[in-house]
Amino acid sequence: MLRNYYYHNYIDYSRIPRFDVIINGTIANIQNYPFYAFIAHKTKSLKCGGAIIKTNVILTAAHCLSNKGLHVYTGIQALDDVQNSKPYRVKQVIKYPKYRGQAGYDIGLIILSTHIRLTPTVKVIPITNTSPRIGSKVTVVGFGGVRCDDPGTGSSACHVLYSEFLRYAVIKVMKYNHRVIHTKGSSQSTCYGDSGGPIVYGNRVIGLVSSGEYANCTGYDVQVAVAPYYGWIKKHLNNY
Repeated sequence: MLRNYYYHNYIDYSRIPRFDVIINGTIANIQNYPFYAFIAHKTKSLKCGGAIIKTNVILTAAHCLSNKGLHVYTGIQALDDVQNSKPYRVKQVIKYPKYRGQAGYDIGLIILSTHIRLTPTVKVIPITNTSPRIGSKVTVVGFGGVRCDDPGTGSSACHVLYSEFLRYAVIKVMKYNHRVIHTKGSSQSTCYGDSGGPIVYGNRVIGLVSSGEYANCTGYDVQVAVAPYYGWIKKHLNNY
């Protein structure tokens, strides 16, 4: 049985039809998720999601920080908002030192060149220092794919369909093994493009989208837990 992991990575929306985001997700009001950060390439195409944890610091997945030339947008509810928005430039990226592709270490920070201006649709969210409880219902938000169609080539990849709008889904914590959280929705799941997006419980970030069980966006979702890195994150927040 195929159990390979995949990363929800770079998306070029100019080449892909647009449909719903987060598989079976619900359209989100950005005022309910003002902490969401849209991480993009210079072409304004989606790279990953993230969380605003300080006015000049974005928390995201380490594998989202593999490319240079990233820009950060805030207050984004629809892709059209990106075209009409001015990005925040990246000063520095910091990956967790032990990250070598493992989901359990897939966490990093983006330090911005300037501070984000806070508004009703752009706010900071705190991070948790406690472990999630099994069975807890948590929320994930992002611009990732809604459908992952079999390309008919026998490969583990798929054709992914996307939407113009930010969406959210309520999913359940199924397993937690200190650094990795396994989540699953009744019919919802994260997919390509959701990487780095925040997993929220009690108005705090408890995890970040890292990968999934299968390459076609089925099975359980794999999130890196934030609590084990609370001290590491706080140290960098104090430095910047």
